[in-house]
Amino acid sequence: MNEILKEQKNRNRTIYSRKNQKLKETNLLYPTLSESELMYERLTKITKTIREILRMYAESSDINLLINK
Repeated sequence: MNEILKEQKNRNRTIYSRKNQKLKETNLLYPTLSESELMYERLTKITKTIREILRMYAESSDINLLINK
């Protein structure tokens, strides 16, 4: 009896993992919440970096304008 239950359990795990993998592969347009949060964090870091670069560029442009007057 235990062997039968173990086989069913293993079969169910295999089926679940295959379905889960297939869902992940087809779920590219609708990512999971954790994937969305990770992407949001990455985009936030990129945005902050770009803003800092723009700020530094603006400051250097202002300095150059003052020097060239």
